[in-house]
Amino acid sequence: MNSIIAIGIIALWLCGSVDAIEHGKIIHDKITSPALEGNFLGNPATKPLTVYLPPGYDEHPQKRYPTVYLLHGAVRPGKPELFSKASSLLIIHDGAAAYVDKLVAQGKTDGLILVGVDGTTKIGCSYYTNSSVNGNYADYICRDIVRYVDRKYRTIPRREGRAILGGSAGGYGAMYLGMTHPELFCAIVTMSPGAITAPSAYFEEYKAQNPQPDDGHLDALEVDVARALWPNPNNPPWFFDWPFTRDGRFLKEVNDRGNDKIPELLIPRYRESLKRTAIHLECGVHDPLLPVARRFHERLLQAGIPHSYEEFEGGHTDKFPERLRKALEFLTGVFRKEEVEFGLAR
Repeated sequence: MNSIIAIGIIALWLCGSVDAIEHGKIIHDKITSPALEGNFLGNPATKPLTVYLPPGYDEHPQKRYPTVYLLHGAVRPGKPELFSKASSLLIIHDGAAAYVDKLVAQGKTDGLILVGVDGTTKIGCSYYTNSSVNGNYADYICRDIVRYVDRKYRTIPRREGRAILGGSAGGYGAMYLGMTHPELFCAIVTMSPGAITAPSAYFEEYKAQNPQPDDGHLDALEVDVARALWPNPNNPPWFFDWPFTRDGRFLKEVNDRGNDKIPELLIPRYRESLKRTAIHLECGVHDPLLPVARRFHERLLQAGIPHSYEEFEGGHTDKFPERLRKALEFLTGVFRKEEVEFGLAR
């Protein structure tokens, strides 16, 4: 009997501890972006926007919160359950909102606003760049969404109050946008990133495979990258140029058109601003993108840019919720430091 009573007390205590966690709220918002209007492919200019507001947001109307912008990986229309909910994948599906609830309950943060961005095109992923084919997705995020969120929600509307985070294609987007908009973001988290190093570095690999847009050997992700880096509205039916020829030659003049979108090549230009940006880079040891992450890590070291780098046991999508939790803890630490150093208005 005593054992049964003890078990019951423990169960009640556990239930009470769960109930004690106050939950924030999810808002399914939307935005019509001037940057996307009239784009060549006809991608929609009105996009979903998933916003998480932390516990206590409504009860403390004078309080402002740091904001984390979250960029999803490549999802395709063939998986409508993911494609149609792209903006909410990291916040709801991967548990970012629930974990911020927990961090608030533990007293590790007063709260964060999370903004889930929809980076899809009609047929895939935009890779978060301005493109003459896809539309100006970088402006859509860094101009239209940031302005909209700062006006509608109680953010800390300055660099020290914003971070950007993404995985896979979103990891590329986070690094690219975070680097090229140092006036907006004080921190960058990039997880299992693709395309952050120069495609020319893999010339021998492509030469051996010799993939071409019209031979069925170019996968959907490579098409997404090509429309982001080498768009060409005058080259139907694919509407991009490809820097590797059928006979194994490398077309430097095509490749170089995308150099201003390759984070590895942008390090010298943004070296000083990167030195004052908190950076966390991670990748799995069984991820085919591990050489990309290691190469970028080495470039940051060579440039003298402080950053956090981690390799974990697993592949590209393994342990993603756990990794996302680590990333959010990293960012809460960054925001605490910024609050001390800059006296952020809260």
